[in-house]
Amino acid sequence: MRGRYNKHALIAGGAVALCGGTVMVGWLTRTDILLSLIPNLETMKWNTAVGFVLAGIILCLQSFSFSKRSVVIKSLSILLVLFGALHIYQGLYETNLGIDELFVEDYIARSKGGIYPGRMSNSTAFCFFLLGLAQLCVFYKNKLCPFISSFFNHVVVFVALVSIVGYMYEIPTFHKLTFLVSMALHTSIGFLVLGFFFQMNTPQWGLTALFFGDKVGQIMARSLFPLLTTLVLLLGVAWVNAHRLGVISMEFGISLFVLLFLVVGLLMIWFTATSLNKIDRGRRKAEAALKEANAKLELKVIQRTAALSDINTELQKSNERNKIFVSQAPNAIAMFDTEMKYIAASEKWYEDYDLFGKDIIGKSHYSVFPEIEDKWKEIHEKCLKGDVNKCDEAGFEREDGSMQWIKWEVRPWYSSPDEIGGILMYTEDISTQKIREQEKRRIEEIWSKTSDIARIGVWDLDLADKKVNWDKVTKEIHEVGEDYVPEFKTAIDFYKEGKSREAIQSMVDHTAETGEPFDAELEITTASGRSKWIRTIGQAEYDKGECIRLYGLFQDIDQIKNAQYALDKVNQELTAILDSGTNVSIISTDLDGVITHFSKGAEALLGYSMEEMVGITTPNVLHCEEEVRERGIELSTEYGRNIHGFDVFTEAVKRGGYENREWTYISKDERRFPVQLAVTGIRDSDGNLKGYLGVATDISEIKQKEERLKEVNENLEALAARLTNQNRQLANFAQITSHNLRAPVSNLLALLNLYNDSTDQADRDMLIEKFGTVITHLFETLNDLMEALKIQEQTPQQTEQVSFQKVFDKTLELLSGQILEHQIQVDFEFDEASEIRYNSDYMDSIFLNLMSNAIKYRSTNRQAWMSVKTLRDEEGNIELHVEDNGLGINMKRHAEKLFGLHKTFHRNPDAKGVGLYLTKTQIVAMGGNIKAYSEIDKGTKFVIKFNKSK
Repeated sequence: MRGRYNKHALIAGGAVALCGGTVMVGWLTRTDILLSLIPNLETMKWNTAVGFVLAGIILCLQSFSFSKRSVVIKSLSILLVLFGALHIYQGLYETNLGIDELFVEDYIARSKGGIYPGRMSNSTAFCFFLLGLAQLCVFYKNKLCPFISSFFNHVVVFVALVSIVGYMYEIPTFHKLTFLVSMALHTSIGFLVLGFFFQMNTPQWGLTALFFGDKVGQIMARSLFPLLTTLVLLLGVAWVNAHRLGVISMEFGISLFVLLFLVVGLLMIWFTATSLNKIDRGRRKAEAALKEANAKLELKVIQRTAALSDINTELQKSNERNKIFVSQAPNAIAMFDTEMKYIAASEKWYEDYDLFGKDIIGKSHYSVFPEIEDKWKEIHEKCLKGDVNKCDEAGFEREDGSMQWIKWEVRPWYSSPDEIGGILMYTEDISTQKIREQEKRRIEEIWSKTSDIARIGVWDLDLADKKVNWDKVTKEIHEVGEDYVPEFKTAIDFYKEGKSREAIQSMVDHTAETGEPFDAELEITTASGRSKWIRTIGQAEYDKGECIRLYGLFQDIDQIKNAQYALDKVNQELTAILDSGTNVSIISTDLDGVITHFSKGAEALLGYSMEEMVGITTPNVLHCEEEVRERGIELSTEYGRNIHGFDVFTEAVKRGGYENREWTYISKDERRFPVQLAVTGIRDSDGNLKGYLGVATDISEIKQKEERLKEVNENLEALAARLTNQNRQLANFAQITSHNLRAPVSNLLALLNLYNDSTDQADRDMLIEKFGTVITHLFETLNDLMEALKIQEQTPQQTEQVSFQKVFDKTLELLSGQILEHQIQVDFEFDEASEIRYNSDYMDSIFLNLMSNAIKYRSTNRQAWMSVKTLRDEEGNIELHVEDNGLGINMKRHAEKLFGLHKTFHRNPDAKGVGLYLTKTQIVAMGGNIKAYSEIDKGTKFVIKFNKSK
């Protein structure tokens, strides 16, 4: 029914859209006949035609199915609602939005003096608005939406019918409905069509529910309504026209209309009643036939039920027999239903699949064996549809990794002639047979390959027929052709004359007599005259106590034998080399570090015998544990994993390199001595690591010579440094001496010249006094220089353990008078470093000079203060800090000459410029250094860094 509706809706929608399009063409071309169905009737406006094209497209789209259908219809419906709403707004508020003649001019209305040319009637706008809302309601799931949509469609149909009736009876009020503008006739027809087909989207709602269905009332409504509606409309038109023409009076017309309506109504009722009676008779006849058919069906059901019961009983018995047969079958058989659940299984099935003690009846085959692949499940499915599947052998890998070989046959079993009840599965475990076959093939393949690779042939000596048989390989070893036939008497002649031939003859005779097999390595001379080593194995076959046959193997071992001779020779030479050195230790190990060879040199060097070491211990016993542990830590850090024990010596070899470094060996008598140990890998022909070789050389003499050489070098370096320092100091001393003595000597020469030139005794006496003063200063300068020279010549090795506290206390006592006099605050702290190994005289001088300077150059503007303390730097070196808050020194001007001899920086009468010079000279002589940090009028800080070795 829906398909027919779609077809009709498509036609109706197309017709409405075509009507609208035709009117639009009429307006564009000003063709009046296209604007109205009947001349002089109301025309369809341009905007009305546009609305019909839009509504017709919506109706047509409902007949199609595509992905965006609902979105498109919703969008067009919203457009239709807005279209109608704008025109309703114009009509209600009697305003002009400029949309009536937006595209074309209503020349007809303008010619008639219309107030709103081009404007559709309010009823038309109202119908467009309702149709758009009705279509939107269809797409919402709310229960009221279909009812609302149906109501709107009914209103549109009603308005259209009223307008059409108005045109039929020429009553303008009906088709005008509102003032000013009327609804055109074809507009009314268009709305009737649209309202009807839009309502058919929900025929179960509204009045349409009376006409659609198979119920008696719906059938009657479909029969009566079209005829009754047509009759009433026609009779009404006839009566109105006859009355208007004056043919009949109003009273006669009404009476005639009533009589005709009653007659026609009676005829329609008679027709409808006849149709209903006919339907009722057919219904009764159908009910009787149905009752009779039910009775016959019940009888057949009873008969079939009884027969089916008998069949089921027999089937159950048959199934039970099948189950008993399956369970007692000597082979592995299982019976399954259509869901592959076990119905029965034989004892052999339980045994082959290790199911004893498990309750599998009623369980799925796939849950019992979850490892079954999908392809076997497909086979089972096909068999459940009637196929038969056979396989002579197939391998299954079980959950535990084992391989099981089986042969099987799977076929359906029938619960009735036409119904499959499940499948029967017969299997036979052929794993043992399969394994034997595979083992046999494997052995045959191995033997074939071995024969070719190892050059092993077969021979056969038939004593009864006096025949000798050689296979292909045996003939190749003898270097004879494939067609060569050995003779019984001459075959032994291939053995080399002498020991080999005599041995084979003796062994053949002995085996033939006693049955004992033989196995010997002998020499033969081939057909080409080459000498070759072979191995021959033979055994006897007896029949009734008599030897009838000898047979065995024949192998070419010439290359093996020659290689063995060469290897023995190399081993002898290598052993001689390994045992020749007395100060060279050669030790080999396996991969686990167990010693496999201990050379004579190792025995002599370490005191252990080969019997004590080989196969018993590892080279670890020869090493210092501390060295091995430290090297293990180094390698662990380098390679990022824990390396210890024997791996310390072999890690580099495992990584493709070698180890060559100095170690300390410990002999059996606990003697320790240095060795240079090289460790390399022992590899086979394929490059696989098989063990390790360590070659160690005693380097005790070399180390002693190195130590002596190192000591000599250190002494020479110390001597060179000392001489360099002394030369530098002497040069400095000479410069200072020259500088400091030049002025006094020049002064003396000047005074002498004045003395010689003077004639006055008083002047000469005064000059003599000056001579005394200059000579005194010269003497003091020479004493200072001699003191500095004495310090430079003293050796810094004259040291002892010096306590900072004791030196400080001693200095404090010497300066106590000045400290008390000037009320100087003295702080000290020697917690971080309480003592040092140093020259005690130097230390006394350093403390005295620095502390006396702090007093001498104090500031009189503030409380004098000094601090003496010891510290340690980041490297652990001891520092001495002497700090004061005195006058300070201008370091920018005097930093470079601060520690120079006779350099003073304040006008202090006691300043001579010697103390700091002597202090630095003493500190440098002991390998240390001194730095000064000072600011004018803030104070000075001296930092002495002592040599760490001191």
